[in-house]
Amino acid sequence: MSTYTHCITSTSKSYRDSVLCMLPNLDETQRTTMEGKHEARVFREMENHFVFGIYRNRNDQRSLLLPHPILAKWVGVHPHTKSFRSLDWIERFNDRVHPVEVSPYNSTLGKCRAVVPHIPEAILAERDAQIRSDLSSPGWGRVDFVTGRTVTQRAYRAGLKRYEASLRKSAQFPDDHPAKDLLLWLNSQPQNSLEKTIKSNWQHVLSVTNSMPKHTPQQQVRKDAALRVLHVLQDYRRMWYSSSDGSPRLYAVGASIHQLPREIRHAALKGSIQLDLTACQLAIVAKLWRIPTLQDFLAGSSSVWARLALDLELDHNHYKPFLKELVYSAIFGMRKQDLLEKCEYGTTAQSGLGAVKSKAFINHTLIRDLLEARRVAFKDVKQAGRLMDAYGRSLKLESKEPANLRSLVAQQVQSYEMRVMSAALPVLQIEKDIRVISWLHDGITIRIQDPTEERRKLRRVIIAIDQAAEKLGFATRVQTTVL
Repeated sequence: MSTYTHCITSTSKSYRDSVLCMLPNLDETQRTTMEGKHEARVFREMENHFVFGIYRNRNDQRSLLLPHPILAKWVGVHPHTKSFRSLDWIERFNDRVHPVEVSPYNSTLGKCRAVVPHIPEAILAERDAQIRSDLSSPGWGRVDFVTGRTVTQRAYRAGLKRYEASLRKSAQFPDDHPAKDLLLWLNSQPQNSLEKTIKSNWQHVLSVTNSMPKHTPQQQVRKDAALRVLHVLQDYRRMWYSSSDGSPRLYAVGASIHQLPREIRHAALKGSIQLDLTACQLAIVAKLWRIPTLQDFLAGSSSVWARLALDLELDHNHYKPFLKELVYSAIFGMRKQDLLEKCEYGTTAQSGLGAVKSKAFINHTLIRDLLEARRVAFKDVKQAGRLMDAYGRSLKLESKEPANLRSLVAQQVQSYEMRVMSAALPVLQIEKDIRVISWLHDGITIRIQDPTEERRKLRRVIIAIDQAAEKLGFATRVQTTVL
């Protein structure tokens, strides 16, 4: 849980003074009792999280995760203290500082508390100016937002060490994880290539971020999220990988470039080589669910996204992300009627296709065959009560609820994705000057130290991954892009 906090909580003194002036209940000098001073300090911790926090609810990008143990730490009590309730403190903040919407949570299901803080526009404007200033300045000489003390260079470095220690502690995984060797290798390789790459591209990153539109609420949330992550990356840019419960996939703990929008992530990694498997998960289910029309199409040279866009008379570049979202919603169990509605009306981030083209999408040969194969596959899983993953492990169906069934299928597909991508590891271990500066599911970004050997070594990595996919019968291949 320690990685839910920032490595550095410093701001300019003028920003802090301005916030305390606008929100006087954060200022302990205005309080006369010890209880009041303690409350003001907790409120400052909460406000700092609301303004600079980076961990958002996956299903609602407006909301921030607020884990119970973190709030307990700010209050100074053990999370299991009977008299401590997170909701009590959130309601007090809502009454005395500024409004905060609260989402329900379920500890049994592992659903974390999330909040939507309604921060005054004046504070957000000052925050944005503060971040833009911070992104071009060293991390010391500011003041700690919570305590008000000046951050010395020594304190700044100590904060970075504590943050890295918390990331290392979080970058743990079970001994029987199928990608254990890959995780160990990723966390032991030198990190200087990633740091140098981002540093050399930093001004380009800032330029791309500043040019992001803010015309709609969705665009505002997207840019706000990017600024928050960059504020942490200004101080700390290394990545440490771990595994998650219920999935064989790897992810980077703490703040990382993986949390940035695609265009900013590409700007940060400019000059690197990106290797992606084309339509990887679609190719996996085409084989596992025995869909010959889809396998034959994927085995060709055409892009499935380009084909769908062409047949539906859509702009490929504009609609490709939405088409991918629709297809993967279909793979992982969205009801046909819900899929049709999503296609027709769109999402908060993307306008829909309208009634006519939505029906055309659902009735497209490739989509129709995919949905029919999914129906049969899901029925088989319900009857068998289990699935086998790519590593021969039995995945048990705990209940026949749709959410559990979807999760089980996702685990199976992701295990094959991991098995194919892991084929690159032997090459990476032998070729010592290849640096993986980003590993993100079915794609990796690398730098090769010796430019004279770049073509040969890149080819070795590509061949290893392509051969693994071919051996398993998946019609996917590595696509290379120089960022």
